[in-house]
Amino acid sequence: MIPNYEPWITDLEKKYAMEAIDSGWISSTGKFVDQFEKKFAEYIGVKYAVATSSGTTACHIALEACGLKAGDEVIIPNTTFIATANACKYAGLDVAMCDISPKDWNMELKYLEGMIGSKTRAIFAVHLYGVMNNMDELSALCKKYNLILVEDACEALGGTWDGKRAGSFGKAACFSFYGNKTLTTGEGGMVVTNDEEVYRKAKLLKGQGQTERYFHPVIGYNYRMTNVVAAIGLAQLERVNEIMIEKKRVFDRYDSNLVGKPNITVQEIHPKCQHAYWVYALSLPNGKRNETEKALKDKGVETRRCFYPISTLPPYRDCRTCYSLFCSYWICETGLVLPSHPTLTNEQIDYICETIIKACG
Repeated sequence: MIPNYEPWITDLEKKYAMEAIDSGWISSTGKFVDQFEKKFAEYIGVKYAVATSSGTTACHIALEACGLKAGDEVIIPNTTFIATANACKYAGLDVAMCDISPKDWNMELKYLEGMIGSKTRAIFAVHLYGVMNNMDELSALCKKYNLILVEDACEALGGTWDGKRAGSFGKAACFSFYGNKTLTTGEGGMVVTNDEEVYRKAKLLKGQGQTERYFHPVIGYNYRMTNVVAAIGLAQLERVNEIMIEKKRVFDRYDSNLVGKPNITVQEIHPKCQHAYWVYALSLPNGKRNETEKALKDKGVETRRCFYPISTLPPYRDCRTCYSLFCSYWICETGLVLPSHPTLTNEQIDYICETIIKACG
């Protein structure tokens, strides 16, 4: 069986985790939390980082820390993991969904501008599957309408736009370290920012709103990362270049096999965008997706379909959307995510690609 994803854990992660355990500091206090935050901020190229218990909790407190209030409207892409929308709801925000581009599968900016209304306060931009939005145009649009830009970079660790890392463009950004992410701690997340006020608010919110022992001036949350988890994260971060090299190898191998083949479409990459190499996703139209999915399953290859459009999910069916949602529906019906973990061998990738090409022929 070739799994859709598996983490790459080495002796370094085990060493640091055991050091945290042996220290007795296994909860949210300990040296690894501080070190992980500091080193992560340096890697992204920002001033501050706040470690959290998950990518979802990072999204939630990033939105609140940016000063968004209940009743404010946030525009998100219609194709994303449900956590993007749920985090907005946790913060009491109104959610509006924008369709995606058929090229890079991120928000279609010509639709996005037409959606901006009197209640719109922020854009929550998702870098889908590791492909960054056009940050030149998106940043200019937010500036034009005085909107807060928050990046959902949970899938984009290591990606860049014009040499600048994902997570360093918005007022705040959030990352996930779930088990299938490029840098994983099992569960975990991070809020990053260059804004000191956002940093202090995020730090306050994640720790029950406590400013001194048992004094809580605001309602906060228990969103803290443990020292053991941070130890694993620090080890992974120290290995991130090694991991990214292998992820790039996987993507390059897929590209050499699949790009240009009949009935196979991959996300387009803007010349200014460096892929984060999270997962390799395809669009296989004309009913080929289901045939290919079955063929791969029969060969022992685990795949994933793309996300349901947020507008189709019961909690969000009454939310405002742009006038066309065609592309988010299209990618839901045709999209397939292939195994993309860094320990895949070239032989395994070739085996997967041969099966896909045969099924699509």
